[in-house]
Amino acid sequence: TLSCWLHSVQQTGSQRLLDFADSGASSWLPAWLRLNHEDAGMLSAMILGNRMYLDRQARIGFERTGSFHLLVVSGMHLAIFAGFVFALAALIGLPGLWTTAITIACSFAYALVTGFGDPVQRSFWMVTLFLIARLLFRERNSLNAIGFAALCLLAWNPRSLLDASFQMTLLSVVAVAGIAVPI
Repeated sequence: TLSCWLHSVQQTGSQRLLDFADSGASSWLPAWLRLNHEDAGMLSAMILGNRMYLDRQARIGFERTGSFHLLVVSGMHLAIFAGFVFALAALIGLPGLWTTAITIACSFAYALVTGFGDPVQRSFWMVTLFLIARLLFRERNSLNAIGFAALCLLAWNPRSLLDASFQMTLLSVVAVAGIAVPI
């Protein structure tokens, strides 16, 4: 029942995007920002992970070039979305607790709309734990938050330790937080 509800929410979001493109409501926008039906299908695939409205020619092009993974909603999508929500809430001037709560709630809603796949779940928990650690401690360490998130994810599903996707996610986040940030 939950998967049916998630699918219907995803379909509704995609359909609204397509309806907006087909209605001509974007006619007041500059030409380079106007959406047509094909653009709306592409946005639906890239933002919501719903490839149902992607036209056949575009799908074949992505498959032949080996770039079909661009149409899969990943943890990076959620992290970018959470960063945008956090920055917007901070820009408005909301207190830290409200900024964190709104970011976590919006991130959870986006994760649900995109289907709550494993990479999105990992990203959601890492973002959530990092934001909570940010609230609890004056000085925070991103590597500690990543380690705690990994432990929580492994406690939830120990088999994910052998999953290549989990290993790559953890390795890349540790590389960015442990090597790139200090440099």
